[in-house]
Amino acid sequence: MNRRSEGSMLISKAITGFVNYKLAEGLSQRTVDSYQRTLSKWISHQGGKYIHEVTTNEIRSYLSWLRTDYQPLRKNGKTHPLSRRI
Repeated sequence: MNRRSEGSMLISKAITGFVNYKLAEGLSQRTVDSYQRTLSKWISHQGGKYIHEVTTNEIRSYLSWLRTDYQPLRKNGKTHPLSRRI
């Protein structure tokens, strides 16, 4: 039986709420867009999970992937890895 924990929601829905909250807080559109891009990459990497299914190890694995294997698409064409200050 596939039952989800009470109060849990899909990561994608939580991210939408987070982004809307940040807009309501008055953060700049550029900052909010950056959050949206970063979190969208995480959804692509993580898949469609519920929040309660995500483990600390999965988050660490994602951050490691960003630092080692991810190649950002930069406007200047450079493909060097991301800074270690993620």
